[in-house]
Amino acid sequence: MELEYVVADPTGNITALILTPVTREMRPRVAAALMKREADVEQAGFLRLTDSGVELSMAGGEFCGNAAMSAAAVYASGCGLGAGEKISLPVRVSGAPETVRVELEALANGGFFGMVEMPRPLSVGRKTFVLDGEKYFLPLVSFPGITHIIAPFDMDTLTAERAAREWCALLNEPALGMMLFDRKRCRLKPLVYVPGSDTMFWEHSCASGTAAVGIWQSLDSSRVCTLVLKEPGGTLGVKASFLDRILVLGGHVRLRARKIAEEDEN
Repeated sequence: MELEYVVADPTGNITALILTPVTREMRPRVAAALMKREADVEQAGFLRLTDSGVELSMAGGEFCGNAAMSAAAVYASGCGLGAGEKISLPVRVSGAPETVRVELEALANGGFFGMVEMPRPLSVGRKTFVLDGEKYFLPLVSFPGITHIIAPFDMDTLTAERAAREWCALLNEPALGMMLFDRKRCRLKPLVYVPGSDTMFWEHSCASGTAAVGIWQSLDSSRVCTLVLKEPGGTLGVKASFLDRILVLGGHVRLRARKIAEEDEN
C-alpha cells in the first residue's frame, strides 16, 4: 500500500507521523518497517486530523509529549500561520485518558515553539529494584501510558538497557523510560523501551521523561519548579508543581518533510 507520512523533529526526538489509515493490527509492523527505512526516526505514530483537533496513536500504544507537539505542528502547518501567530488545540493521544492541550507559536524559521499541558502523574514515589543482585532505590513517576524511572546519570549503557527490559516486565507497563539525570548540571539522557513494538532507543529528548523529572523535583518545594534540561538533542523546559498539579512542557518542533512510500502488505 501507499504510505503517506511526515517526519518531525521535536528537539532531536525524530518522529514519523503516519497519515495513511492503518488498521490497529498492522500498525506495529508498518511502524517497524518505516523506522527501518528512516534510520534516524526514534518513534512512530498514526495521525488523524479533524476539524476540531488531532488524534494520535503511537505504535506501541504509549503516551508521548514530543509526538503530541509534532502532531499539533502538522495541523498548524496547514493553517497558514505567520511568524509570531499562535494556535491552541486539543490533541487526543494514546496512553492519555483525556485530551492534552498544545499551544504553538509559529517562528520565522518555519518551525514552532510549543507548550504541552502534560497529563497528571498517576503516582510519584520510590521503589527498590534489583539487577544482578544489586539493589537500586530509585524515583518512579507513572503517567498514563508510560512510567519513568529516574536513574543516576553515570549508569552505564548496557546496565540501563537491561534494567529497562527487566523492570518494564516487572512493572507490567506499556512503556518504560530510564531517565539518567544529572541534577547538578541539569542534564538528562533518556532511554525509552516500548514492549508492544519491541523498540528501545536512547532518545535525543523525551517530553514525558522531562516532565517526570520536573514533578519529582517539585516534591522538594512548595513552589512551582521550573527546569531547563540539557538533553542530547537540545533543551526542554518544564514547569511543575506537585501540590497544584501543574505540569507544562515547552520545546521546539520543526517539520522536516512530507513523504510517500510503498509498503509491502504481506
